[in-house]
Amino acid sequence: HAARWSDTDVLPPANDSYTDSLVDIEAAAPLLQQAVSGDDNILILPGFYGVNAKGKPQLMGRNGSDYSAACAAAALKARLPNIKVVGVSMERGAAMYHCQKAGKPMIVPELATLADSLGGGIGLDNAFTFGMTRDLVDDIVLVSEAEIAGAIRHAYWQENQIIEGSGSVGIAALLSGKVTLDGPTALLLSGGNIDMALHHRIIAGEDVDVTAED
Repeated sequence: HAARWSDTDVLPPANDSYTDSLVDIEAAAPLLQQAVSGDDNILILPGFYGVNAKGKPQLMGRNGSDYSAACAAAALKARLPNIKVVGVSMERGAAMYHCQKAGKPMIVPELATLADSLGGGIGLDNAFTFGMTRDLVDDIVLVSEAEIAGAIRHAYWQENQIIEGSGSVGIAALLSGKVTLDGPTALLLSGGNIDMALHHRIIAGEDVDVTAED
């Protein structure tokens, strides 16, 4: 399948507050809609970032990957209401997944995982991302540690990209068949912050088990 790695041209417009960065959904909608209407089957979007009024990338802050995914979903559904939005998380300590299943924010134990940046709770007083995920995300699938490692290898050897475990879960979902392509698809990729010694072990083919090393 043809894939295109997007740049800052499709980042959602946001203010420049790291702790409370808000996205302009109305302005983001035409940018994202145009990006996914091309000939590429897969569009890979950078997560955790918006772009501020100066045209510079702007970090979203805590829960930024959830927030950027929800903002992308809101912008796309504003123009394409029939679009399907699927969230992806690791099997171990999937906070948003379990909170959505429970119907409310709750404490979810943080467990060792290659996707460690996705760990941690969403906050019992969550003001934005729980409701946005509930209203905008149609499904959430979980991927295993082996599938995450396979996605990291694929990104390196096939796409020339170094990505962390958290950033690879979307690729893992596609490679495992847990998410299947049905028309043009946008994939949110967030994060390249991985220990390079760990990355080398993974891409060299080692069966890395961080759950045993915890």
